[in-house]
Amino acid sequence: MEKIHRCDLDKPCVQFCNSKESHLCGTIIKDKKVKDNRLVLDSKIDKWGVDRGISINGTPMAQAIKTLEETTELLDAINTNNRSELMDAIGDIYVTLRMQCLVNHISMERCIALAYGEIKDRTGYLRQDGTFVKDKVEEIDHPNQTYMEFDNE
Repeated sequence: MEKIHRCDLDKPCVQFCNSKESHLCGTIIKDKKVKDNRLVLDSKIDKWGVDRGISINGTPMAQAIKTLEETTELLDAINTNNRSELMDAIGDIYVTLRMQCLVNHISMERCIALAYGEIKDRTGYLRQDGTFVKDKVEEIDHPNQTYMEFDNE
């Protein structure tokens, strides 16, 4: 896979390439079944949203509801073990999130970078039962109720 740089951050990206310039490292996908790479598809998705008036007439709440609807389809696909529907739902969710960014005039790449910035130093592990266990757990008001925090925050 090739590295690409996309200027979209306020700070230098040191976790990927130590560049002193503002950018976001990304990866061009190489999948023989996918004609276009992700950046080309992102452009096409954004243009699709503009062409259909979503960028002008869409609302954050309407896009959030659409994302929720597509997430329900993802749950159904998982529940029925339908790989084709699973892939369709994941793609549809991605499109609704890009439309949310379009409606709010924010960059998807910036959102992803911010999310990664929040999780990059988190530690812990996923148990076999699917529960993620964070490093430090402290009790609060009730002995059976807990919240999780990280030592480095």
